[in-house]
Amino acid sequence: MKKRFLALVGLLVVAGTAQLFAWGIGVQGGASVGGAGGAAVTFKLDESPLVFAVDASFYSNYIGIGATADYWIQNPEVMDVSFGSWKWYYGVGLAAGVGLGDNYFNFSVAPRALVGTNLFILDNFLEFYTQLAYQPTLSIGDNGGFALINFPIVGGVRFWF
Repeated sequence: MKKRFLALVGLLVVAGTAQLFAWGIGVQGGASVGGAGGAAVTFKLDESPLVFAVDASFYSNYIGIGATADYWIQNPEVMDVSFGSWKWYYGVGLAAGVGLGDNYFNFSVAPRALVGTNLFILDNFLEFYTQLAYQPTLSIGDNGGFALINFPIVGGVRFWF
């Protein structure tokens, strides 16, 4: 009886905290002036200003894996629209990546400054967004160096649960 009671209490605690925050997961794609484009999976908690993205590129002799972590400083509303809400955001972040291939290795790291806009529809279940970042990149390894000109622009969609 005591175990059932504790299990019930635990279940109620989990159920109660599950609605304290929502989380969004989605996909994005884009290109970059001065860098490489591609596709990524994104993740965000609604109560957190942090947004994460992970991407991977697979070729016959090369694998590239990258990640970004962005901190949204502000995400104010532009205006209410009849079917949802339209917002914009700006923030800072960090990007990192590694490239591995036949006799090839490269590691890159970059600070990020970003600005974007997002549109929520269907009772905030669906979010469409576009974002531009400035990302000067330091690469170490094969094809290493410093790229001062790197402006990734992405668009994506996130589903909120």
